[in-house]
Amino acid sequence: MEDVDIALKVPSSRSCRSSVIVTNPLIASRTSSRLNLGKINRGSYHADESVDVMRILFVTWNVGNAEPLQAEISHWLPFQGGNFDLVVVGTQENVFDGDSSSESDSDIDDNTQKKAKTAQKSTITAHEQKARQSVARAMENNISRSNSFERFGALILSPQIDTGVHKWDTMCAESLGEEWDVLKHVSIRQMRLTVYAAKRNMHAIFNVRSAIAATGIGGVLANKGALVVSFRFGVTTFCFVSAHLAAHEHKLKQRNQNCHEILTEAKHVRAIADLDISEQFDHIFWIGDLNYRTDMSADLFHQNLNVPTKGVSKKDAHLAGWNRVINLIQSGNWSALLDVDQLRLSQSRGVGFVGFTEGDSLFEPTFKVERQRGTEYKKQRIPSYCDRVLWKSMPVGVGRVEQKLLRSVPQVSTSDHKPVIAAFDVEQSLLVERSLINFHSLEFTALSVKLLPTTKRHVRMYFKFFTNPPGLLRTKYHSETAAPKSLVTKEI
Repeated sequence: MEDVDIALKVPSSRSCRSSVIVTNPLIASRTSSRLNLGKINRGSYHADESVDVMRILFVTWNVGNAEPLQAEISHWLPFQGGNFDLVVVGTQENVFDGDSSSESDSDIDDNTQKKAKTAQKSTITAHEQKARQSVARAMENNISRSNSFERFGALILSPQIDTGVHKWDTMCAESLGEEWDVLKHVSIRQMRLTVYAAKRNMHAIFNVRSAIAATGIGGVLANKGALVVSFRFGVTTFCFVSAHLAAHEHKLKQRNQNCHEILTEAKHVRAIADLDISEQFDHIFWIGDLNYRTDMSADLFHQNLNVPTKGVSKKDAHLAGWNRVINLIQSGNWSALLDVDQLRLSQSRGVGFVGFTEGDSLFEPTFKVERQRGTEYKKQRIPSYCDRVLWKSMPVGVGRVEQKLLRSVPQVSTSDHKPVIAAFDVEQSLLVERSLINFHSLEFTALSVKLLPTTKRHVRMYFKFFTNPPGLLRTKYHSETAAPKSLVTKEI
């Protein structure tokens, strides 16, 4: 077999860019600059109509199946959307108002989980009525675009699909006000994902798609899984995932498997079947109650936290670990907690969220807490960072995402999780047009293949190359039998 090496020259962009520096994303005044990249060949959108830096707020919260207090929403959702371009709200266990399915199922203790009390329903104001109508229109658009939702090539049971206007949606819409539209709303059972866009930006957003992946009981029920929304904002493509993964400390392998299934099986937003969704967009942001725990079985836990492991009962070992974690929280030793975080350990071992980036959680773990203001932990669970915000960028987007904020919201009192909010500045991707790419051939000098199955039969090996944006390698060829230039074949 010959070794091959890839050499490809791509001309640099001719555009000039300016940056935006914001010290406090929730209250800073808006500063914007304009792109001047010309007209995109693939559509009617002109890049110079969009802000250079898109400001995005993410909120993830396991609501705990208890009605939130309207007065507490302002702690995580700025009035009238602040100065953001997009607001992304993903929730789990978000059923209340006495619904029969409102029992929390993310971390149920045997015969001990009690239904949270709900607040009195408030009188519907005229503004709230407008908010409900806005959400209802968005839901109608979702349903009309697709009469069914795909789950791993099969159809999710229709009774699980939530097509009604939920009070939660009207609460959020009322807080954002009339200058915001629902770009896309996806919900199923106790999970909800809504992407809000400032009306001033709606003209610049295209190709909005959504998908639902169920990973619950039997891989069919949607009590666990993910909601996915993708779109193009200006010249930049995004994918947002809001997930609720398998609960309990010992289900780490299942959580990592959930992650893999969601990446590969969200078919409604996948344009290329050979690639998972993390490889098809400039940026993918993943939020949710991912349920990764402080790992009491990790060697680092016992070495660094001095938790007894021999000669003690399981109950006593749990209590000793809980007390040690509480001491670390009280001393603000966040790095010691992250060292034994299951998600971080999974990334380091290459078995979960490979290639994703996450800011350090320099705040108290968000689970499992008493339903009150402040952070007081319940002893039946080791305090853990269950609620997360991660992202991954394609090479075209590397260095164009800056996290401006990552924190929890301890002022919220109605759930056994605290919300987590994250704010980002995302620069528009560089526009690369095929007409600017001038090369006649690709030269391969160092390409090797490993871990091939043993076989006595003759094998033809195919290498596929994909470009971002698509079609950069596409050429006209005269013979119907000639191989396309985007597909290289090598016989071994």
